[in-house]
Amino acid sequence: MSQLAGIDTAIWYLDSKNQPLHISALVKVAPYPKGDLDGQSILEHLRLAASSSAMLHLTVVDSPIPLSMPYWSKVGELDFDQHLFIYDLRSLGGSSQIRSMIGEILAEPLRRDIPPWEIHVFDLGDEVQILSKIHHALLDGAGGLSLLFSFMDQEGSETLSLQSFNGRNKDTTSESGSKPNLLRALLDLPQEAVARLESASAFQDTLSQLVAAVAGGKEGSLPEVLNFGAPKLPFSGALRSTRDAYAFSVETSRLRKVARYSQATLNDVVLAVTSLALERYLESVYAYEIVSSPVVLMPISTRRGGNISAHNQVAGQLVALPYGRESLSETILAVKEEAGRAKRLHSRFGPKMLESFASSIASPLLSPFMRVVGEARVFDRLDPVFNLIVSNVSGTTDELYLEGNLVESVVPFGPLAEGAPLNITFLSYLDLTHFGVTSCPDLVKDPDLLGEMFCEVLGNFHDEYLGKSD
Repeated sequence: MSQLAGIDTAIWYLDSKNQPLHISALVKVAPYPKGDLDGQSILEHLRLAASSSAMLHLTVVDSPIPLSMPYWSKVGELDFDQHLFIYDLRSLGGSSQIRSMIGEILAEPLRRDIPPWEIHVFDLGDEVQILSKIHHALLDGAGGLSLLFSFMDQEGSETLSLQSFNGRNKDTTSESGSKPNLLRALLDLPQEAVARLESASAFQDTLSQLVAAVAGGKEGSLPEVLNFGAPKLPFSGALRSTRDAYAFSVETSRLRKVARYSQATLNDVVLAVTSLALERYLESVYAYEIVSSPVVLMPISTRRGGNISAHNQVAGQLVALPYGRESLSETILAVKEEAGRAKRLHSRFGPKMLESFASSIASPLLSPFMRVVGEARVFDRLDPVFNLIVSNVSGTTDELYLEGNLVESVVPFGPLAEGAPLNITFLSYLDLTHFGVTSCPDLVKDPDLLGEMFCEVLGNFHDEYLGKSD
């Protein structure tokens, strides 16, 4: 039995009714090549895979010492009626109902008294769609997709297998149903206290260095973002307990061609397209003209090799999006410059900053605090730290199968944050890049238009470079 790392603890307690912190993915399975697709058999396949996963047997139990970090505990046998759900939609309108159902499922926080994950299977007859939902304290986005991919029928994949995932998490499991007793918690307390003090000291030192870098105008500083005052956009505000999920796809080759000829990364291209699409979307839907750079939070993986000190190994970089540029080329050049500054700043301060801050504040007191913040709708009155989240999750170009049938698409959906009711998460699978747009519909109007404008802007970018030889 082991205690949660600081960042996992912070995520666990920051979870609330209006800010449920789970990661999700929607998988579409086609009746090809077998042609005998059956939702119930897929459910049984998932049941077997889940029963073999050490990660999915983990639950969080509180420490007997008040304000101390909680522990990972292993559940011996899973009650799959509480984790696996199937919906027969063959005679109920099919896929037209799935979007609203997904929104309702994503809006509901995961139970905290059982291993915090769910899988929902939608049987449409001519296809099956699977929505996975796992608490962010258990896994970050990369880990969640690796676990999901390990459930599928594919050999020679670079993703983690069930066996490697079980071995990787061996140290965090314990005897079935065990809970930390007072003696164990007392023995762990000195180590926890030292870790908290070290984290607080590291956070203070890192923050001081960061402030000095900005004040001194050193290379890599990003003053516009570091004022922690992103502009208040028309959709900015406190989260409500509603969610909408929208997906769209683009050809990966289009993204890569633009990246190649603009000498940018795929992330830079996505940010540039998002910047222009967001500007058009705000003008069209809200009649709002941007007068200050919107700020994007981009989660960054800090996982290295076999490091298993935390289930989450992520940091985040803040990128100020350009606006009002006259041409597409100017926009991508501006994004490259801002993203470069953010990357340099992140390389110096990012990993230490988030990890040390999370370890410093991680406490059960966060839960009642978040309830108060949500009920009082504090972010309706405050400027947000960032306006939206844009995240890139590693996909695969290899074909995946489930029960012998082809996986057509994998669409990721990320969580929202107070003040930032829009999340765009993307991954590449086969020859397409799939974008999952999660939003709070009480704040964000017509998110479908944002996706349409994204595709239109990308098409313009692509046409701009179309005449250039490969």
